[in-house]
Amino acid sequence: MRYCFVILHYMAHGVTRCCLDAISRVLPGEDSPIVIVDNGSPDGSGAMLQMEYAGNPRISFVMLKENLGFARGNNEGYKFARDHFDPDFIICMNNDILVSDPAFLDKIAAEYAADPFAVLGPDIFVPLRDWHQNPARLQPMTMEEAEAIRKKYARKNRHFFYNYLTWNLKLALWMERYPEPEDHDSAHPHDGCVLHGACYIFSRDFISARQLAFNPATFLYFEEDILQLECSRAGLKMRYSPALQVTHLEDSSTRAAYGSVYKRTRMKSRRMVESLNVFIQELGGE
Repeated sequence: MRYCFVILHYMAHGVTRCCLDAISRVLPGEDSPIVIVDNGSPDGSGAMLQMEYAGNPRISFVMLKENLGFARGNNEGYKFARDHFDPDFIICMNNDILVSDPAFLDKIAAEYAADPFAVLGPDIFVPLRDWHQNPARLQPMTMEEAEAIRKKYARKNRHFFYNYLTWNLKLALWMERYPEPEDHDSAHPHDGCVLHGACYIFSRDFISARQLAFNPATFLYFEEDILQLECSRAGLKMRYSPALQVTHLEDSSTRAAYGSVYKRTRMKSRRMVESLNVFIQELGGE
C-alpha cells in the first residue's frame, strides 16, 4: 500500500512545521510522500518552508500564485499526489492537524480491508474545546436547513456592523453563549455521514473515480456537505471511524490571514453564503 499526505499551507509557518515534524516523527520513511501546497501565502512562508525542507526527498511542494481557498487549493495537491505518486490512499489534512499514532497508516489499511470505502474520516479531537469534530453531521443537510442558514447569514451581512456589536455585547453580559455542538456520536463508526473537512482519507476507489477531490466552486465552508452529496449520488462510500484519531489545533491559517475577530467573522459570513448558494444549486434549488 502506498500513502500520500497533502497538506494545505497558508501563512502559519510554525504550525505547518509542527504538522510535518509530527508526521516525520511517528511515520518515518519515504514510502509515504508528503505534498505541501502553499496557497499563495503573502508572507513568503511557503518559500521559507520550501528552503527549510529542500534536502528532504520525501517532501514535495506545490507553490500557488494566489490563495485559491480550501477546495481548489486542496485540489492542486490532490492532482499532484495522484499524478506523481499513484497512491492507494491520499490523506488531505489541514496544516494544523497533528498525527501522533504510529499505527495510523496500518489502521487505514485495516479499515479498508475490513470494508472498502471511498472516503474515511478519523476522530478529529480539538483539545482547546475538548471536542470531537467527526462526524460533522450524522444526517445530510436538507434544502430547508440550507436555505434557513443562508437567509440567516445573508441578513447578517446586510447589517453586519450592528449585528457584530450586538452579538459581542450579549456575550459580555452573558446574555448569549456559544451554542453547544449537537450530539453526533463520535464513539461509534458511521457510514454515509458528513465528514469534517480538516482531515480526509481518500482511497483508490475515490481517486479512480474523481479527477478533483472537492467541488471547485467554493472558496471556504460547506465543502463537507457538498462532498457528501456528490459521493452519495456517485455511490462512493463515506465512513467515520473512531479507530483513527488526529489532533486539530483549529483555524490557525484563518487567524493568520484575518488578524481581528471582526475581519474573521465578516469573512466567514460572506463565504458561508457563497458556499450555501453552491450547495443549494447542487441540491436542485435556486
